[in-house]
Amino acid sequence: MRPALLTALLVIGVAAPAHAAYPGGNGKLVFFQDEVGGVEPVGLAVSNSQGRDQSPNPLGPVCGGEGAERAPGPCPREPIWSPGGTLIAFGLGGTVATMKPDGSDVQRLPLTGFARVTSPAWSPDGARIAFSAVRGGTRNVYVTDTAGSAVIALTRAGGGSPAWSTRNEIAFTRRNDVFRMPASGGRARRLTARGGLAPTWSPGGNAIAFVRKVRLKRKSKRRTPVLYRFNRTGTGLKRLTGGWSEDPSWTPNGNSVLFTNFDSFNLTIRAVPAGGGKTRQITAGLEGRRVAVRSADQQPVPNQ
Repeated sequence: MRPALLTALLVIGVAAPAHAAYPGGNGKLVFFQDEVGGVEPVGLAVSNSQGRDQSPNPLGPVCGGEGAERAPGPCPREPIWSPGGTLIAFGLGGTVATMKPDGSDVQRLPLTGFARVTSPAWSPDGARIAFSAVRGGTRNVYVTDTAGSAVIALTRAGGGSPAWSTRNEIAFTRRNDVFRMPASGGRARRLTARGGLAPTWSPGGNAIAFVRKVRLKRKSKRRTPVLYRFNRTGTGLKRLTGGWSEDPSWTPNGNSVLFTNFDSFNLTIRAVPAGGGKTRQITAGLEGRRVAVRSADQQPVPNQ
């Protein structure tokens, strides 16, 4: 049985995860786990909204480990709940895969010609999935149906970390800034000018939280990732956290933004009020690297 202490994988050279929260009650979390020591294979884990009652063994595809236990991978990347909470989608090598919350019924979409697939994002009706992938040497944002039979390039000038809002808009990153465009395609509008990563929509699609790297001390050369938020138009910018904060995930009730905090060699999952304020701890200290956390909507999405 796998110990409850978790770590998570740092994906070098890939933009941080992003997604949207759909309206509903706060449900379970899904994230990539890693075992201290790295002997056994690792994969996805599910816990309750407070980080407890974690699944004792990795769910779905596994990767890593050592010796006879080693699983060659690929690792499941950046899991995200479907709007109704019945499925989990994640990047898996050159495709998007889905599974049930208990890790069963793993389905790989028959995508071809893609590499390093990351950041799947469900449409509000659960019928389509946006994702970021490398094709022809360039990373862009694509949209497919859940059967993987029809793939459309949403961006052609570069794009990563798509997040699909309940207003049928997609936020994404390009050259370390946040953009917004209609999910049907069209003109992309740049929302940041001083950097932005990992956009995540509020449940109503009216606001975006994101990561920006800043100097916490005036003369310091080190840039630290912290959380900001603004309206969907890019106005009303507000800083939410004052320390290391990554992998934001808006909760379905709209009250908080979950994030990964790194402090004194420990990782914790924390929550900050959506309007800013004092943060609170969701999980105990995690030794290791980054953790990607998602909040699940366990209620049906209202008709748009």
